[in-house]
Amino acid sequence: MGKPGTMKFDTGRNHTIDLMRFVAASCVALFHFNKFIPYVDNFYRNLCNYGFWGVPVFFVISGYCIHIAQEHVKTPKEFIIKRLFRIYPPYWFSLIVILAIVVFLKIITGYNSAAVLPKTFRAVLATIFLYTNPVTNYKTMNWVYWTLCYELAFYLIIFLALFLKEQLRYILLVILSIATLIIPIQNVGLLFFLPGLPQFLLGYALYVLIHKNKVYGAILWLLSMVGTAIKHPGYEMLYLACGFTVCILIYVDFKKPLPPNIFSKLGDYSYSLYLLHVPVAIYLLGFIKSRLIMQTNVLLNIITDLMLLLVVIIVSKYAFLKIELPAIKLGKKMAKD
Repeated sequence: MGKPGTMKFDTGRNHTIDLMRFVAASCVALFHFNKFIPYVDNFYRNLCNYGFWGVPVFFVISGYCIHIAQEHVKTPKEFIIKRLFRIYPPYWFSLIVILAIVVFLKIITGYNSAAVLPKTFRAVLATIFLYTNPVTNYKTMNWVYWTLCYELAFYLIIFLALFLKEQLRYILLVILSIATLIIPIQNVGLLFFLPGLPQFLLGYALYVLIHKNKVYGAILWLLSMVGTAIKHPGYEMLYLACGFTVCILIYVDFKKPLPPNIFSKLGDYSYSLYLLHVPVAIYLLGFIKSRLIMQTNVLLNIITDLMLLLVVIIVSKYAFLKIELPAIKLGKKMAKD
């Protein structure tokens, strides 16, 4: 999420970030592959239970990359148009994939065993424009869509901040970080994004610290670390470890860039992999893991998950080439007009 839309590897590309994107998306996928089947106590299933950490990793990376993105635009309008074209077209494509799967299952089995479809006109609009849960109480059609609402909220905050001069922008974000420490967690509603904001600002602050202003960057980074802990009671150390590790890896790459490799190249497909792994591997192919032996035999479980992940990667590559890249190019064109 928030990644540069290009297949070419150049000297300005951070291959560590690309690698982390792919690993994070894959971990979230493996987490979901094993979440919808009965729990079995073994090392692999217990390890997969921690796959949700891919989400805070995405948020930290997104914050860092958003500052990179804002450095390449001249106006707030150009920034927000590019961001919207980055988020929405792949999201709409994933909705079409879900609808196609629902229709297919209805024809084959006689009933919809996949996603819960919106039942009212308002719910349809909420689904199309992404003001579903946790913005509102409208349910999502995909288990991962809730994070896109967070991402859009982050984009809106930076969009508004871009109307200010640089120093005032950093002051605003510091004030917002302090407010995040004080305001109670709101699971649904206008302030839903506060639990995820510290991770986003953690990445954003890292860019400020390395490239712009060390004082504001350090203040914002420390506040974001505190906010990350406060907003995730019970998981403080895990979220802090994720955020700190991502920041360290990005900084290390800044000092000694990682050369391109096959796994960092797969980072191009991470957003589509994130959006499509639930519809493809669970809604459509989930029956594969319905057999008890697939759930209780560790080796079969691992092999099945890797095969499902490979299928999703192949589909995601197509989505990246046919949907994401054209949308990114169109967004750049629209932003310049």
